[in-house]
Amino acid sequence: MIQRLVIFIVFSIAVVSHAQQEVRIHSHNDYEQRVPFWDAFSAGAKSIEADVFFKDGELFVAHEREHIRMGRTLETLYLMPLKRAEKIYGGEHLGFQLMIDVKTEAYITLEAIVAALEV
Repeated sequence: MIQRLVIFIVFSIAVVSHAQQEVRIHSHNDYEQRVPFWDAFSAGAKSIEADVFFKDGELFVAHEREHIRMGRTLETLYLMPLKRAEKIYGGEHLGFQLMIDVKTEAYITLEAIVAALEV
């Protein structure tokens, strides 16, 4: 009887401690969704990946170069919505990261990303 009680207590502690762990969701190729950023963010994603191409002075989000579309930029799909989420929820409460996968020449693309983030 005591052995069963000890097993029950250990199992109960394990279940409670497991339930308190936070699950972190990552959204890969989020920009293929109907509403990029907001679909993943509202589903609880704590990180989103965006593949970025620098072309004609713009940072486009696409998985392949041939999938680049006008208006689908890092600014419109992610930076503006992220600023909006920060205003709504407060930056310190987001616990969120935007992962940017640079698909074109590193230095010029990174310079453009830094410039976009400074605005």
